[in-house]
Amino acid sequence: MLLAEARGRAVERLRIPPAGEAKPIFTDIYLTAGPELVEAKGSTDRNTIRMAIGQLCDYNRFVPADVTGAVLLPELPRERLQKLLASAGMGIYYQDGPDFNLLPP
Repeated sequence: MLLAEARGRAVERLRIPPAGEAKPIFTDIYLTAGPELVEAKGSTDRNTIRMAIGQLCDYNRFVPADVTGAVLLPELPRERLQKLLASAGMGIYYQDGPDFNLLPP
């Protein structure tokens, strides 16, 4: 996520050890300025978007309430999936040429 770092946003990955679980879960991207959790996916199909929403909801149970969520995608998904993410309160980072844009929820 060099783009975020170039824009002055520190990039981390959170390790979350849920109680009673044998293994921790790891976030893809945690931007400390914001703060914001970002789940990266390589596809914009419905199942992938739904998985990203579920993962972000799972992570959100272990972080402070002010942390927002977004999904990083290779392109802007179709409008119905944009609305699905917005209804979950999640933004969309999508690639547009050499840059990434943010579509807020």
